[in-house]
Amino acid sequence: MPQKDKNYSSKDATNYSKLSLFIIPPFTDFYYTPERLYPISVITVSKYLKKMGFRVIIADLRFGSIRDDNLPDDLSELKKYYRDDITKFSLFSKYKNYGITYVNWMEDFLEIFIENYGEPMLVLISSLFTAFRKHVYNLVDAVYRRCKNSLIILGGNDIVLDYKAYKNKFDTLYETSRICLYKSLDIDYFKTFLSHKLSKICYIEIEKDTKIVNKNSYNKAKLDKEDNFSNSMADIYINADIFKGKIDYVEKILVYNPYKKNLIWQKPLNLYLCGGILFSSGCPYCCSYCFYSAIKRKSFKIKKDKTVISNLFQLYLEGFKRINIEDDSFTACKQRSVEILEIISKFNDTIEKNYRDKIIYEFPNGMNYHSLDIDILDKMSRSNISKFTVSMGSLSEKIVSQEKRPSGLTSFDEFLRRYEKYRNKIKVQAFIIAGLKNQSAKEILDSLLYIFKRDLLPGFSLYYPVINSVDYKIFKDELKVDENEKYYLFASSSMIPLKDCISIREKATLFKIYRILSFLKESFIKESTIKNIDLKSILNEKMNEISISFKVLEELYEVFALFEEMKLSRKPMEIEKFSIKMKEKFQTEFAIDFEMGNPEGCSVKNVMFHTSNIFSRNYISVLVFLIFIKTKKIYVVSHNKFQKYNDNKIKEQIKNGIIDRENDETFDLQRKIYRYKFELFEAEPFILQSFHKSLSDIFNLDIY
Repeated sequence: MPQKDKNYSSKDATNYSKLSLFIIPPFTDFYYTPERLYPISVITVSKYLKKMGFRVIIADLRFGSIRDDNLPDDLSELKKYYRDDITKFSLFSKYKNYGITYVNWMEDFLEIFIENYGEPMLVLISSLFTAFRKHVYNLVDAVYRRCKNSLIILGGNDIVLDYKAYKNKFDTLYETSRICLYKSLDIDYFKTFLSHKLSKICYIEIEKDTKIVNKNSYNKAKLDKEDNFSNSMADIYINADIFKGKIDYVEKILVYNPYKKNLIWQKPLNLYLCGGILFSSGCPYCCSYCFYSAIKRKSFKIKKDKTVISNLFQLYLEGFKRINIEDDSFTACKQRSVEILEIISKFNDTIEKNYRDKIIYEFPNGMNYHSLDIDILDKMSRSNISKFTVSMGSLSEKIVSQEKRPSGLTSFDEFLRRYEKYRNKIKVQAFIIAGLKNQSAKEILDSLLYIFKRDLLPGFSLYYPVINSVDYKIFKDELKVDENEKYYLFASSSMIPLKDCISIREKATLFKIYRILSFLKESFIKESTIKNIDLKSILNEKMNEISISFKVLEELYEVFALFEEMKLSRKPMEIEKFSIKMKEKFQTEFAIDFEMGNPEGCSVKNVMFHTSNIFSRNYISVLVFLIFIKTKKIYVVSHNKFQKYNDNKIKEQIKNGIIDRENDETFDLQRKIYRYKFELFEAEPFILQSFHKSLSDIFNLDIY
């Protein structure tokens, strides 16, 4: 790790007299992705604040608590599909609060912060996603009431997209100049904007070099007397062949524990699994559902070499060995993308040579595959790029044209031929977009299978038009909400039904199919190609392995198989007789309860059994997949654990208080019993049947 140069003197953080608090709001959603949480924009703005003479503390309120939440009424129909499921192709099951989402928690955090550090001159709040807007509103309200002298500045994508909604709300509620909205994406303009706002409300005087001098020093004493904390933006000097100079990096982030009511400093590496970096901003393509079509700007800016290298060193100093390159359109300028890859390669050589470390990179945003030529792919393979993502969008040329996508299927096939040379070095995940206007379920399924049959990882993105984008305006009446009562949930669920789009049931079915295909790729195919895989033999081996270890699972499979045979024979037995027969057969192994739907269809609605064994997710997933191959039905599996006692006398003694539950040695007789419940997933039949036939054709699975 680089050390401070002895001839370089860093400015101590405690000398900064002007305090700014930069808050990242909490959110509520079905999931979160730890690899994508690194706050690139927040840290970039913080560097500007430091140059202006501010001491910056970054507080990430997305941490501190994870709690289940009730599903909003608007999304209640998703309960049918988002259920507890321990298989490896489960969908979402819980709607959760991530972080400090309660208003009283926000106020407690601010109160404790002020007690420790004083009231900040500036409070900045990042508002990125429309679906999480209610937490931003709540946070602004808490800051307004607790930080009575602070200038409050909001910025981020959602402000840019829907500036009027924010302005109208704040003007109505607060009628104050203390709340300011930064509606530009141009970070270079931020310094001028901030200086103007501070000067206007008489917080500062501005010197010629735009340094800021306090006129109001109400928070200065706290900063001067404390010496047990450091600035969240620290300095270090790099002396390397490719870079010589000062690096600002994030030394620590502030988080809040609402249960113990204390502030905790955390290193970035302890919070975020991956570092994040941007080499460019903007996108010249402006697809019709995208953020850039909403702001009506085809701007595209590329960072300078020195900034690129500085940012790479910054992430390394923060401890990250995995870095996500978050550019929306990295290859929009081919010459520059090649130059940046060469810089990355030189940086990697410097790190490996001097510090014996290796940095791995990924591109998680969909790249434009038409511009990924041999030159760029070759540079990627030499720059420790382990994986990148491409957005195939759709197989339909009509849909691609409708959404103003920059590429088509012809250029995708050409990309695949170019990629073949590098398939053993770099993984590629190809995303389709599901649910576009006029897009059929069959076309989406065909697109998924097209990707699956190639040397690619499948990716699935449910369509949602960004607020005020070109596509959003098509569905505006359907998506219209009352700002005082509701919030824009579309980006959170991606499942709201829209005119001329596939139904919620179709979306859920295709989502489940995508998860199954991903399971097959990751579990059985991996580095091999589809044509080299004998899936029948693999499944037979897995079933034998399961049967040897857990006979009960083999017998459970027989239950579903018997139902299917009854269906095929078209001579369904009476439900009661069949129930008695099954219970007699399996009572020594496990108790089974099941419901049968229409006898003509012989569809198992649910099966529940109890066993002392606990089964791996992989075993359960293989079993459910085999049941699908046999029956053309998909099941979700839930389980829970409870105690069971063999001796009735012991249970009676426990009940009467004769035996102490916790201390008596007779409790060695207790057994942990696991209850597994298989419930039918309400899939769209015609999609499932088509998928089943396609898998049978691909892998010759007719034996099942």
